[in-house]
Amino acid sequence: MDSESGERQAVEKELREWVRWAIREGLLRPAAWQLRMVATSSFSVDRFVRAIWWESELADIPSELTSHALEEFQNWPQGHENWPTLITFYRALRTIDRARHADDKPLLKLVTDAYSRLEEAQPNKDKPDETGATRWLLFKLECLGRLSAAGLAFVGNNNCSEAEPPNVRKARQQMREKFSAIQKEFEEGLKAVRSTVEQHLRSEV
Repeated sequence: MDSESGERQAVEKELREWVRWAIREGLLRPAAWQLRMVATSSFSVDRFVRAIWWESELADIPSELTSHALEEFQNWPQGHENWPTLITFYRALRTIDRARHADDKPLLKLVTDAYSRLEEAQPNKDKPDETGATRWLLFKLECLGRLSAAGLAFVGNNNCSEAEPPNVRKARQQMREKFSAIQKEFEEGLKAVRSTVEQHLRSEV
């Protein structure tokens, strides 16, 4: 691909749209062995296509699981009526939970290391992230990763193999209330920081 930023972006966009179209139409259905071979390909376009393929395969799964859990939830009774099993509802959300936090620490390290290396490369004549798009994505993932880690540490790992005592239920409710209060303060603080930064940027234009 051409090294000129504008032309390269145009080519990438055209290729990205074509690959997504080919996947939707069933024209591109690589086998598992082909995906493994692409991982070691010396051609960046091969790895680019593989990335779009994974995106198409994985992007819809969380929403499908959420829809499944919602369908189960809508069948729940009100109050003390006979309840159905919670297994199918729990499993759908548990799968989302495990997928989100399976590799949190390695992903967070990758994100922070990649951001730092891109920042170091910006004085170069050929900037690898001239538009800043990759660093904005890395910044977003870093924020979400840190918040996720803080939330997991707050909730902890609870043993739910036995009947829940009343004091545990009360403690969880107190934690939820405290979390909501802290979240509100945190959001207000972030909003203030964002506002200050935006004012500073406008003043420099």
